[in-house]
Amino acid sequence: MSQKTPSVTELIRAASAPCLVVRETDLDGIRQKSKQTDWAAAAFKQLQDRAEAGMAKKINIPDKGGQWPHWYACETDGSKLEFKAKTGHVCPACGRVYSGEPWDSVPLTDIHAELSRTVRTLGVYYALTGSRKAAQQAAQILLEYADRYPHYPLRDHGQHTNTAWTAKVSWGTLGESIWLLPLCEGYDLIRHADVFTPADHQCIREQLLRPAAKLILKNNLGIHNIQSWHNAAIGMAGLLLRDRDLVAFALESEVGIHSQIARGILPDGFWLEGSWGYHFYAMEPLLAWAETLRNCGLDLYSDHFRRMFEAPFLAKQPDGTLPAFHDSDNASMPQAAPSYEIAYARYGDARFAWPLAHGNRHSLNALLYGVPDLPAKIPETESSTHLPRSGFVYLRQGPARDRTYLAFDYGPHGGAHGHPDKLAFTLYGKGRILAPDPGSVAYGVPIHHQWYKQTVSHNTLVVDGHSQKSCTGKLDLLVNGPDFDLISSTADEAYEGVRISRSLLLMHDLVLIIDRLSGEHMHTYDWVYHNRGQMRTVFPRKQLSTPPGETDGFEHILDPRSGQPEEDWRVNWRTGTAGVRLSMIGSRRVPTKVITGEGWDNAEGATDTSKEGRTPLVIARRRNRRTTYRCALQLFKNRPVPEELIRTELDPPARARGITLRRKNTEFTYIITLIPGPVSWQSITFEGQALFAESGGKNERVVLAGGTRLVWMDRTWTLESASSVQFENTSKGIRLTNLGKEAASVAVGDQKIPLSPGQQWIVT
Repeated sequence: MSQKTPSVTELIRAASAPCLVVRETDLDGIRQKSKQTDWAAAAFKQLQDRAEAGMAKKINIPDKGGQWPHWYACETDGSKLEFKAKTGHVCPACGRVYSGEPWDSVPLTDIHAELSRTVRTLGVYYALTGSRKAAQQAAQILLEYADRYPHYPLRDHGQHTNTAWTAKVSWGTLGESIWLLPLCEGYDLIRHADVFTPADHQCIREQLLRPAAKLILKNNLGIHNIQSWHNAAIGMAGLLLRDRDLVAFALESEVGIHSQIARGILPDGFWLEGSWGYHFYAMEPLLAWAETLRNCGLDLYSDHFRRMFEAPFLAKQPDGTLPAFHDSDNASMPQAAPSYEIAYARYGDARFAWPLAHGNRHSLNALLYGVPDLPAKIPETESSTHLPRSGFVYLRQGPARDRTYLAFDYGPHGGAHGHPDKLAFTLYGKGRILAPDPGSVAYGVPIHHQWYKQTVSHNTLVVDGHSQKSCTGKLDLLVNGPDFDLISSTADEAYEGVRISRSLLLMHDLVLIIDRLSGEHMHTYDWVYHNRGQMRTVFPRKQLSTPPGETDGFEHILDPRSGQPEEDWRVNWRTGTAGVRLSMIGSRRVPTKVITGEGWDNAEGATDTSKEGRTPLVIARRRNRRTTYRCALQLFKNRPVPEELIRTELDPPARARGITLRRKNTEFTYIITLIPGPVSWQSITFEGQALFAESGGKNERVVLAGGTRLVWMDRTWTLESASSVQFENTSKGIRLTNLGKEAASVAVGDQKIPLSPGQQWIVT
């Protein structure tokens, strides 16, 4: 029999006792845990130290609200400013000094946030220890805020006083929510501590909690990470105020938590804004509000909500970070451990213990919600994965100790936090990020829009020096083999009148790339690639007196230089013990102008004007109606291995494009078809989307991807429907492996061989 869902009235009734963070019945278990496990004892010690510091500190509520943290960066290079008491707000990179508004008010945001967190810390400490001093200090902060809050002026991050974003303590309703949440949580834990008079309670509720909740309520952002913060603050305040309308809005409205979970979390588990930074950012308030509701009798931990915690494991890089696509940084799984303390406690999924095992368990969430023991074996993400609704593919090849990882973006733009980066990829190997996505910097500085949100700052394709339109690409092919992955994708809406496609083959230390751009008129086509480390070219370059473009990010390329290799060319990068070699085949029809320079890179922290804050880049530029870029990326540790890159000769030549890489006696060939029909190469003829062939080494094999017919080894292999099948020449015969997700049927001679996904068959 299913459990009855409690009504809003019943939730409010259940909130008569502390419930926003923990229930009173949870406290004994937390105390026992802190005595019996070392990690929980350390977490309690951190709580105690913070509580004692909060009790010892004189309460000093600022006389005005704070401002937008995104203003607190240098307008020249995006570096985070540093406050110097006698100087002002100083850029640590270029030394520029800022003063006045909005910079003077930004540090107040941190002060207000710290005071709010102190209330929660003191509340939890009181609940666990009964410290009256802690409750009294928290009560005093609440009462002083209740006294000041009505008199704070309204303004938003642009100093406007009449917008939906206007707030009092913070720069906008998001900041107001983040500030209000810990205040509510702390008040909930001390409201029965006999440190308030009835008038005090009335003052806190009617001069602080209710007006703050109503202020946040006026700004409705739909399905959005910010609205999730709004909901948590409004809902918690509503429970404390016993306000049915506020609670119902945060729970049941078209933007309440039910809708945020159902619509904000896509079917593949990724948050709809397409940014791992915002995925974890939205996770925090969803968990906070869900825990409160669970404490009141409503369990929201559904299978769909579970997918939000599963998705990062499908995307994570070998070091536990996530690629910095869109407005994000390299979000870290260990940094998300506080959220996963709750997720593991609620779902018991061993994967969710990974962030806990790879970080420390000293957070408040660990103390309050963490289970005493982690599983003995925690699963790793070893194979390639795909988030089809979000439009990201994450490829992994090689052994665990030396895994190569490539993340590919073809999906939806991502709304206001999206970047024009269709067909872009990031590359990780040899223990570090090699080819990064730039991520983002403080939104309030010009370079955020002028560089980070432009196409040229990503590893993708640019047409006529302008950024792509906001669009969604299409994944045409994805084949995951035992030691390779194939991708082919298009983004025909990125540029009007131009079709662009990118096809990749990934092996352990090799990426083969075939990019096709085609239009009815002449265009300038730029192939753009960023790689960290020291760059070396094998062709002469000359310094450019002006940047390689006037707008859309090209004007921000530093140290631009230009060369024009006669035919094929190479560029090498090295950083520490990791290196990448780019080899590109020249065009037979038009010259290739190769531009090098440096671009801003904030994927690992604040950018600056030092070499550490910039990443070398290469732009291969051609002008024609259509062109094909064929290249290889070799990952190496000490030095690159000798290899030769060859244009694959096909018949008919207009139907497909191919590339062959030769290493010693082994050849790898990747062919992608442009239009349907049979394609011949050497002794092979095939009909399909792509072909991968390896010969000359231990393995001799052909992979027909999305195909229906293959002529190989003097036999004709016919597939009943388009399928992806690997054909290997072994001592026992031809071994067939179905690499697709659907059943395949292969006919050869008078044999008809049914193959379920992953099934193998030997044909003698």
